[in-house]
Amino acid sequence: MVEVGRVMDATTIAIKYILAECCRLNSIAVNGFLHLMNAVASFD
Repeated sequence: MVEVGRVMDATTIAIKYILAECCRLNSIAVNGFLHLMNAVASFD
């Protein structure tokens, strides 16, 4: 049972890390996209 708990902990940590990384990359992508749209809008 201890092994199962350890695996679950590791899985939870991995999922949290992956979600945090995805959120970080998404915010970078969104910021870049908004920056690009602002540049296009001001170009007109």
